[in-house]
Amino acid sequence: MPILQHFKWFFKYLFKGADRDNDPEITGASEDAVYFDSFNGRTTSVEGGEKGAWKKINGEELKYENKDNNCLTGTGLSLSDSYKCLYSGNFFLDTDYIIEIWADSNKVLPSLIRINGVIVLKSSAFPITVDFPPQCVINESCIGGEIYITDFNSPPIIFNFKDMMVNGGMLLDDDGNTICTDKYFGSFSLSEYILELNIPNDHPIFIKTGSSIQSITGTRQFTFGSGGLNVGIYQYSFRYVAANGDKTKWVVTTPPIPIVISISNASVQYPFIRTFSKDPGSPPSTNGIQIMFRISNLLNYDEIEIKRVKYTTGQVLGTPGIEEVLSDKIAIDHGEISIANVFD
Repeated sequence: MPILQHFKWFFKYLFKGADRDNDPEITGASEDAVYFDSFNGRTTSVEGGEKGAWKKINGEELKYENKDNNCLTGTGLSLSDSYKCLYSGNFFLDTDYIIEIWADSNKVLPSLIRINGVIVLKSSAFPITVDFPPQCVINESCIGGEIYITDFNSPPIIFNFKDMMVNGGMLLDDDGNTICTDKYFGSFSLSEYILELNIPNDHPIFIKTGSSIQSITGTRQFTFGSGGLNVGIYQYSFRYVAANGDKTKWVVTTPPIPIVISISNASVQYPFIRTFSKDPGSPPSTNGIQIMFRISNLLNYDEIEIKRVKYTTGQVLGTPGIEEVLSDKIAIDHGEISIANVFD
């Protein structure tokens, strides 16, 4: 099916000639035949396409000019003709707004988002391109409103309308001031707006049980709690946490790790094969658990939380363990890559 385009002239030929149109609204009051040029109209065919009539249609209104008008570095000049609008939608906050997503047909200039004609996001890190037109869902039920963007190529992205407009100088901030920041321009970080946070590939590994931590060169050492753990089975996991509350998913847990009352080395050939234990949940043993994992803080989180899953109630197999997030947290630096050596 042909795609309708805008042209200066539109021709249509009716091979059985043309009848006089006596509609006064079109031809005026004159009874003479009239030839006229028309804007905002199209021909319609009837009777198998052998006859046609001219029909008026509504015109188009240029609502917002394509200007480089972002509050930070906007030049006020027209945007490049290579920019193409890939999406346009409406949302309501205190009034009606129109949001548009634009990308460069040549894939050279940075993609951008406009709200009511004002550029509120423009960054080469914004991954929408003409090769993968976006599909969007708007949510007006939350504070500030949200738009979810996906293009079947990049991870789904979420933006808050109000936050973009406040930082873009369109709305007043909570203190009643007009601000203009670099948040959605030069400082735009895609990882902060990905809908599903990245899951770290690293996971904790079991080192040993014992009464104290084994020092390992080149690691950051942490000892949590004091005394020993109750008799039972334990597993560990961890996640990254940001100061603003963002958290990753928990990583893959360790295999089940048993804690017994004591271990005997009374065997020359096979030391430490004799274990002495009690019922699950018995008073603490003298043993703790040592684990290690790699810290890969490439997304600039602020700390690590460790989760302990314990099976100490003596329930039947298949009963879920008791999950506990340790009160002690590991502070980490942005971009840090290191090894954590943890004794619980």
